[in-house]
Amino acid sequence: MNSESSNLIIASLGPFAEVIGVVALVALFTLLRGQADRRPYFKNWEESWVMAAVALTSAVIYQRLTDPASVLLSDSRATTWLFAAGYLAFKFVSLGMLVVGARVYVNGRRDRWFVLAAAPVGVALSLVSETSHTQLGALGLTVSPFAAIAYVFAAQRLATMQRSRRSLGSYVATAILGMLAVVWAALWVFYLSARLQASLSANPWWVRFERYGFFLDLALQLGLGYAMVRLLFEDGRRDAADTQAHLDVMHNRSLLDEFYDEHTGLLNRKAFDHAVGLDFAMASFGSVAHVRLTDRKSVV
Repeated sequence: MNSESSNLIIASLGPFAEVIGVVALVALFTLLRGQADRRPYFKNWEESWVMAAVALTSAVIYQRLTDPASVLLSDSRATTWLFAAGYLAFKFVSLGMLVVGARVYVNGRRDRWFVLAAAPVGVALSLVSETSHTQLGALGLTVSPFAAIAYVFAAQRLATMQRSRRSLGSYVATAILGMLAVVWAALWVFYLSARLQASLSANPWWVRFERYGFFLDLALQLGLGYAMVRLLFEDGRRDAADTQAHLDVMHNRSLLDEFYDEHTGLLNRKAFDHAVGLDFAMASFGSVAHVRLTDRKSVV
């Protein structure tokens, strides 16, 4: 077996490796579901990984059905279209759930209309694409622009949220989302150049990138899963710190008197400065209103 054949075999294993990696992420996120009762963004991300696993499974089957060297090579246009449509539809839903999770994490917005539209769009694109003999990688020309846009949007939402909520987890997630956008945009350029002029895609570096793109995508997806889990744990640590502050207040009478207004019973400015009572805001959107009243009688 020559080196070229070995490289092709390794490249063909990319989708299988990515399926295994994403299934592992689904298992991890499922185990952590109990830690995310108050964090709907984590549930959105878990659903995104589930949809990604289904999409990649469809992709692997499609790859076997269209590979001339595969024993599963199919002559049925309907069969190959079915799995291509499954890949595109579930991939689009996965991207939609990723964006929804980012929006919920940043500002609590749960607009899901583009998630509902994702599957029909994927099916529609499969109808206008050649799926009977097209290799799996070439479907990247259909998916890549949408994937790059979704990753850029999610990265932009995390990068521009209020500074008080930024953390190592958010910085890592933003960086990896940006790298995923670059990878998918590069894949789109590769396949578009191959359509326009075959010689442009014959560059050895482009060929290596196309062959091993699945492995690069897998590494970045695993990194993104780590960042998402870190964001969950960071929210948990903020909750724990605030709970401990509340316990300290309840067990220390002097602090209790200092942190609560004697007339209204509400938390005062000193409590605000010590982040007492801010657990809900810190675990969701960070929106807190601090009002100073100088003449309560006129307000009442």
